[in-house]
Amino acid sequence: MAGSPRIHPPPLPLDSLAAELARLTGASDSLSVTARLLLEHSLASNTIASYMTKYNQFANFCHRVGQHPLAPTPTTILRYQAHMFESGRVHPRNWRPYLACINRAHDDFGLPAPARHRVVAAASRGALRLAEQQPRFSARPVRRPLPAPVAAAALSVASSAASPAASAAPLAVATATILMVRASSLVHVRPADVVFTPDGGVCITVTIHKTRLATSLVRSIPPASHMLVHWVALLRALVAAVPSGSPLFAFPGQSASAGLSSAVRSVLSAAGMAPPSGAVFSGHSCRGGGATAALAVGVSLPVVMGWGDWKSLTSVVRYIDPLCPPSPAAVALFGHLRRA
Repeated sequence: MAGSPRIHPPPLPLDSLAAELARLTGASDSLSVTARLLLEHSLASNTIASYMTKYNQFANFCHRVGQHPLAPTPTTILRYQAHMFESGRVHPRNWRPYLACINRAHDDFGLPAPARHRVVAAASRGALRLAEQQPRFSARPVRRPLPAPVAAAALSVASSAASPAASAAPLAVATATILMVRASSLVHVRPADVVFTPDGGVCITVTIHKTRLATSLVRSIPPASHMLVHWVALLRALVAAVPSGSPLFAFPGQSASAGLSSAVRSVLSAAGMAPPSGAVFSGHSCRGGGATAALAVGVSLPVVMGWGDWKSLTSVVRYIDPLCPPSPAAVALFGHLRRA
């Protein structure tokens, strides 16, 4: 850019992650190859992609204000927070990954993490308080747990589809609700991960991909209600129609989260349903909807946390609507988790 000051990147310390990866690249001995794989797999691929997208936004902002993205001052990050607040594109409660990716990039180069500065933390708290007073933030729809009757409606939509492949999207809505999994985990399920049991139930292995090591969750669902029997039958038809190595629930041209959210909207439209005023149902609502429905019909909180792979009470309470009343659909979908 004409007239812009020339910015030189800071020297990279020899013990940085980036320098270590550069040294290992091209090495042929087995230990070096394995060491490089260990570093490259320190984060899940979807986390890396998310961090890269968010960090590029910060780097573009730094370029506009004449700062190097690997040498920002606390004031630069404060101004970036002001930029995010003014744009209104991201609610302050969702700023954490936008700041974490900045710290991660600096950690990779062995540099101090600038977004951990006290000024940055104070600005984040201030943004939350200001957002409560701003109509542009408060008027936004709030994501709510997907009600169990919507999951039941998804099964009806799936059964009316012209082919098993066409039933995959609405069936994904019901499956994500029943298993209480994220969309990013649901898309890793393949036909080989689904085993139908002699009693008419199903056993599904779901691999959870997070920043920690991938964890395989095995969930066995008995044919405890007509609704679950119907769900198993639809799954059986889909498994038979999908090639063995392909994802069972694929969303062509969309990310997993966006694809499941689109499936939720299509189910609502086909079933003639709509979220309450001021609320929105998304793909992530399936996870909270399952937890809410299970709790409403008397499933204990430890069982809900174990079934949905929540590690802390603080995490699970963000998903649950404790005032949601029980429904026949909730009993049909989650009654098998209650203690006899």
